[in-house]
Amino acid sequence: MRSLSDAQLKRLEAAAQANDPVLYYELLSKYGFGYGKLGLEVATNTGVYGRIANNYLENKMSELGMKYSADLRNRLVSRLMQADPLYRRREDIVTVEHLATYHRQVFGDLHIPLSAWTGAFLDDRGAQALFCPTCTEAELAGHSRLGALREISGDVIDDLTNEASTWGRVRQKALPKTQQISWRTCSLTASCHGRLTTRSPIRSIIC
Repeated sequence: MRSLSDAQLKRLEAAAQANDPVLYYELLSKYGFGYGKLGLEVATNTGVYGRIANNYLENKMSELGMKYSADLRNRLVSRLMQADPLYRRREDIVTVEHLATYHRQVFGDLHIPLSAWTGAFLDDRGAQALFCPTCTEAELAGHSRLGALREISGDVIDDLTNEASTWGRVRQKALPKTQQISWRTCSLTASCHGRLTTRSPIRSIIC
């Protein structure tokens, strides 16, 4: 049995058919689904999570040399909204795994690189509980946020260390030998400063 009543589902489907993501996600949030709050922030480009998602999409597409436009973003928001009630019609609870499934499909249908979705990094590492910070326990479906943090923390630290080491050595080679220093005294300490980018965790190291 679905957690939504027939009347609630019909209201959601009507909002989706009217291409009204604001109403759709407001209703979803009102009906007790945390994903509704996240979807509303993304659709209206408000809140921390909404702005992060939209800025990341634009920056990643620009980085990949692809054309970004407000129209493309609006089509993406619309298609994601329209995919959601299809799952809610047949599932008791639409979980983070369902959300990840249709995000992947919609991004592919619109020929947008999946890497432009902020949740892809986490989903690929089995940390689905983190890409929907507003989701309820039911929507997480047994996925633990703490467990997800533990799952990715080692990978992130390894990636940061490896990239910092690589960029540090690249910069070393560009310096006169008299100015080169041992990487052991430089690696990821307070004496090094990194600039973040969507392409790689650390863009440059300044020792």
